[in-house]
Amino acid sequence: MTGAANTVVTWSVNNITGGNATVGTISASGLYAAPSAVPNPASVTIRATSVATANAVATLSVTQPPGGGVSQGTPNLAVGRFLEQALDRLGAEQRAMGKADLFARLRPELRTGPERGDYETLSIELGIAKGTLSVTLHRLQQRYRELVRGEILQPVAYADDLDDELRHLLSILRS
Repeated sequence: MTGAANTVVTWSVNNITGGNATVGTISASGLYAAPSAVPNPASVTIRATSVATANAVATLSVTQPPGGGVSQGTPNLAVGRFLEQALDRLGAEQRAMGKADLFARLRPELRTGPERGDYETLSIELGIAKGTLSVTLHRLQQRYRELVRGEILQPVAYADDLDDELRHLLSILRS
């Protein structure tokens, strides 16, 4: 789905938009948070569906090991790889604009955002006003969301190709 004007996707877990406390939740940026108790069955299906092209769908089966171990801070399997690839691309864009140092400092804040008191500390550390920091971080988060959606939909032109692409991605991750 390269070159699409609308790269927005809808995330679901076991066909529940956004998931729930039983199967786990997934954020608008594709970050899966496992439930506190292992679901039965322990495998869930994460799905990204293009808003623009409903037949452009990516799915991934995630199994939570006994005793948990999957959390928002440690995204699982290919979903985490999509997030990292998007962060890497965003970092490359920022370096190209001469903003590598600023991005390096704000990168950890992109997924969750800083706590309220952290804005003051960050603005002093970076030498920029709190309002400028807030706007900069908001814009980086917006661009990050766009890149995550693009990473998921980028390799395929048609939904039929998506399963092959996911199998290839998983084979790379396993090796």
